[in-house]
Amino acid sequence: FTNQSTGVLSQANGRLSDVLTIAGNYIGAPGSRVQQDIDLALPGNADAGDRIVIGGSASGATTFVFNPTSSRRAVFTAPIPVFTTSGDNTL
Repeated sequence: FTNQSTGVLSQANGRLSDVLTIAGNYIGAPGSRVQQDIDLALPGNADAGDRIVIGGSASGATTFVFNPTSSRRAVFTAPIPVFTTSGDNTL
């Protein structure tokens, strides 16, 4: 899947835990964006944000824009997973 320079993959709908699965590779063109919901009060929790699961490799340049679903904040001791790949990742 190629996310073009004007492309936006939006999971921002106010609900956490949306998952977009891309079976193959992901290529982000400069200027492409991904919008995701995230709850910064749930650090390290797999359900603390939307996710993209890439079955292949990820490459290119994509800007991630996060939509906070809560005004609460927490101290981060582990990352919130927003995307995973099965192959190489140079995104």
